Amino acid sequence: RVSTSVEIDAGYFSTPQHIEFPTNNHGVKRTAHMIFYPPTNKDYSGGRDDEERPPLLVKSHGGPTGAASSAFSLAIQYWTSRGVAVADVNYGGSTGFGKAYRQRLTKPQPNWGVVDVDDCCNAALYLADQGLVDGERMAISGGSAGGYTTLACLAFRDVFKAGASHYGIGNLEMLAGDTHKFESRYIDYLVGPYPEATLTYKERSPINSVDKFSVPVALFQGLEDKVVPPNQAEEVYDQLNAKGVPTVCVLFEGEQHGFRRSANIRRALDSELQFYGSLFGFDPPMPEVCMYMTTFGCGPPVPLCSLLQHFLPSLFYIGALHETVNQKPSCYVMIVPGPCGPSDGREGNGAGGARRRGDGRGLSLIMLPTPSSAR
Repeated sequence: RVSTSVEIDAGYFSTPQHIEFPTNNHGVKRTAHMIFYPPTNKDYSGGRDDEERPPLLVKSHGGPTGAASSAFSLAIQYWTSRGVAVADVNYGGSTGFGKAYRQRLTKPQPNWGVVDVDDCCNAALYLADQGLVDGERMAISGGSAGGYTTLACLAFRDVFKAGASHYGIGNLEMLAGDTHKFESRYIDYLVGPYPEATLTYKERSPINSVDKFSVPVALFQGLEDKVVPPNQAEEVYDQLNAKGVPTVCVLFEGEQHGFRRSANIRRALDSELQFYGSLFGFDPPMPEVCMYMTTFGCGPPVPLCSLLQHFLPSLFYIGALHETVNQKPSCYVMIVPGPCGPSDGREGNGAGGARRRGDGRGLSLIMLPTPSSAR
């Protein structure tokens, strides 16, 4: 019995290439590993001219003591079939390359937020130097620990033009006191014992270097996440938005650490693609969105697509949480002008179980279960 019935024409399949590239950690010259996937689509060739190089998406795996695999992944092929090159980086500390390599994150001192950041940045720079990607259109994305590495790369380096953190960590101190019990002391080996190493926690927390962020950021977060609670994404969103950094925060009701519902997985991918497209000069089709809209007394109901089109030039893209029950959405997605949203930037609960996000100046993203009458 096969595990899946999905069939992919070889003309759309990107073959992984294992690449060893030069890097530098604490002034020590080393090599690190990545899996490179060139864009592949039999229906298209090249770009506007023969000199154009594809945009690059660097993927930073979770763990952080995990590893990227070259096993078949539709999540990778999603990008490469749409013209985006992917580099899945096995930064120092990843498993599968021997003990010394695995210990780069922990010895001679805890190095999370240093070695992984160096290696992800150097992987991108190497591919650009080799002429395989466009060095002016490079983004980074990761989930959980990979989301932390993503935010750290954007805060502490000047390599990427955009980034997307999926249920990632912006505040290491907050994580030390608010994660689930099973991994409650895990971070001691990666950053240092807490609270003895408080200074290191502060220095390596992207949230404490908001002034160094200068490129657009997208945040994707499940509202029932117990591993990296939603307050991480909320704090990053609030701080970046207050600074004026273009920031999108997409919240998913009913999702925990890693999205499980197929509609939400698709929504996150489509939203991230639209986000990069608005920055890198390509125009992917606008994904399906929930057409039901309300404004909590701030005006009559408005079709969501109309509001998106009105604000899209300045906001890039706001993904709409969406599921289908008998061809009707199982939740409302509401985008409310800032004056109608909370003025303190914090999440609040509205009528009917709504969850609000907003800063009183931009827009609020609100999710509300659809009344049974609309299903």
